[in-house]
Amino acid sequence: MKKLSKVLLILGIIFLVIGALWMTISFIPPQKATEHNPWRSDKTLISAHRGGANLNPENTKMAFDYVINDTKYTDIVEIDVRLAKSDDKDKEYELVIIHDASINRTGIDENIKEEEKLVKDLTVSELKTYNLGINFKKDDAYPYKDTTNLSEDDRDDLTIMTLEEFFNEYRNDREFRLLLEIKDSKEDGITAVDIAEGLLANTDNSWWDERTMIISFSTDVVNHVLEKYPDRYVAGMGYNMVPFLVGSILRVDALFNIKYQSIQTSMITKAGPISINCATQTFVDSAHKRNQCVAYWTINEKEDMEYLISLGADIITTNSPDLLAEVLGRLEE
Repeated sequence: MKKLSKVLLILGIIFLVIGALWMTISFIPPQKATEHNPWRSDKTLISAHRGGANLNPENTKMAFDYVINDTKYTDIVEIDVRLAKSDDKDKEYELVIIHDASINRTGIDENIKEEEKLVKDLTVSELKTYNLGINFKKDDAYPYKDTTNLSEDDRDDLTIMTLEEFFNEYRNDREFRLLLEIKDSKEDGITAVDIAEGLLANTDNSWWDERTMIISFSTDVVNHVLEKYPDRYVAGMGYNMVPFLVGSILRVDALFNIKYQSIQTSMITKAGPISINCATQTFVDSAHKRNQCVAYWTINEKEDMEYLISLGADIITTNSPDLLAEVLGRLEE
């Protein structure tokens, strides 16, 4: 009995020490990811996911023209880029704006079965032969399935764009920001970052420098940006967020030195078999203590938008920027 009492006493002391350490650490303010963070906002910013995928065919010039030129309420445009073969003999690859690894979902009639055509295996000129509006559905119709009734300019607005074309087309347009998601991972992702940074380093693209944040699910990509391009804004997504999630849940943020300027997350994030609720005041407050901006994606329901706004979300990325503008009372802009 005395032996059991001694064991319980020792365990009690251990728990008390651990509790005291936890309490001490929980009161230590975390290290700021950055001193200056222009992506933090006193109001929720509207980010058009893939250019507003519910309004126009995603990641197309038609979509970008609308949210950049035809509206004033869109604060940010989110686009996806991947490597494609270059038509220029002096370049191996260019970056094209597309979400999927293949052209099939957005560029080939969904009723026609074709083998997967990978973006990386096609040249830019080959990719430009596809109509990226072919499967776009709106109001129970497919308005761009048959482009013969469209003008040549409208047809061009539905073909794939390169990142270089995007930079040239919207340079010095009204002020907005760019979330540039690198979809390739590992070595391809690192190559994609270097190509993007090469374009951003061009003096003609200086307008984009302060307005561009690179985001990626790939840890290799995020680490490459942090190490090679320390002045570039970068966001953690997916497994990049695990240390932050652990720190915020356990309230021991001070133990983790997290350097990226933004957290990009869905409302519920999965870490392996575990589902974690990231749409909490604790989560948002933890990020803000680090001077990080919090961006939620892809939020298309009014109730979710209202709730995230109430938490103080800096950015909401949505397929329906018009709905978010209505919720924020900015639709008239």
